[in-house]
Amino acid sequence: EMCIRDRYLPWLWVFLAAVSHVLLAEAFTWLLIYRTEGYKKLKGNIDRLNRKLEKRKDAPTALQTQKNHAKKVKALQGSLQEVKDALTMHKIKSDFVIYGILFVFALFILYPLFEGIPVAKLPFEPISWLRFLTHRNLRGDDYTECSMPFLFILCSMSIRGTVQKILGTTPPPTSFFNFPRPCLLYTSPSPRDRQKS
Repeated sequence: EMCIRDRYLPWLWVFLAAVSHVLLAEAFTWLLIYRTEGYKKLKGNIDRLNRKLEKRKDAPTALQTQKNHAKKVKALQGSLQEVKDALTMHKIKSDFVIYGILFVFALFILYPLFEGIPVAKLPFEPISWLRFLTHRNLRGDDYTECSMPFLFILCSMSIRGTVQKILGTTPPPTSFFNFPRPCLLYTSPSPRDRQKS
């Protein structure tokens, strides 16, 4: 009797497995993280600081008080970024456990089904140090053939961002890889500047 993986496209089954993996992981994340008081408190602090920052930016200021206004805006931006970083780190630590356990479980089930079977064809030949993943346990020297683990990881990473956007659980941007940007304030041009222009 022909196996299911031989009757249908192998990449389709790997894709569906990746979708199931992400949805299940997000469900566990909602149960174990999003409903906790700690996460809700951090989320509420971000919303509160965002509203406070928008009000502070929109508030009219005289030229004499612009310097003090800039300091207050900068302080609020720093506090907001600290809370965002704390929320992101809280989520990363939990996601590492949840996604890690489910990832190992998914590979434990899928690996025997697709061992030695190419599930997709890559449009390029990977560099040598990447072949241990893209061509893992595949026979032959055609390195454009893709193994199940690589396709599963690629699909999971791609689908996760889309699922989080749909569910509204995308983590806020952090300052880990951001460079500080100066706070620019508009000042009315002086008469001398108007003459130059």
